[in-house]
Amino acid sequence: MKPTLIVCAVECSPEGRAVLTMALRLARWYEAELHVTHLGSRVRSQNKSVTARAVDHELSARLDNFVAGANAEGIKVDTVMLQGDPVSALVDYTRSVSGELILVSQHGRRGSPYWLAGTLGKEVGRRAGCPTLTVPDRSASQAGADAPFKNIVCGIDCSESSALALGHALVVAQQTHARLRLLHVLERVPNEVHN
Repeated sequence: MKPTLIVCAVECSPEGRAVLTMALRLARWYEAELHVTHLGSRVRSQNKSVTARAVDHELSARLDNFVAGANAEGIKVDTVMLQGDPVSALVDYTRSVSGELILVSQHGRRGSPYWLAGTLGKEVGRRAGCPTLTVPDRSASQAGADAPFKNIVCGIDCSESSALALGHALVVAQQTHARLRLLHVLERVPNEVHN
């Protein structure tokens, strides 16, 4: 995996800062372009009122300021406001710009089912067709300044999709010199082992 365009979905919050920090590290590591998106839930209409326009302008300015506060030196960064269903908007946008990696926060907006722990990442990962990383709040402080990853855990279940995930994990581990651990979970351990 060597993405040339990374899409990062953020909220202007501490959780969003962790995702943005990781996205900037990856963009710098891979020398990739970064598109930072903010997901709204209001659907745009053709006849927007002045109030809706003002809200859009305020949110867009807030996103620009949020990104400007990060260390994006040397990285081509675009900021984009998305509207509508968060999963569809993010997946459609990523496809439209040929994004090769998506980053989302593990936690986020209260009151929205998509921002519950891992829900947005899970749904985007199912539909996007490219790798999706769900970034925990603490990753910004724990990740190294040089390589973006030190330890990678890859869950496998011997399916075709887990083989794809393993392939990506192996490449990233090799590129970043990270330790790769494979995890396979059994629901039940048999009482007897038959030969």
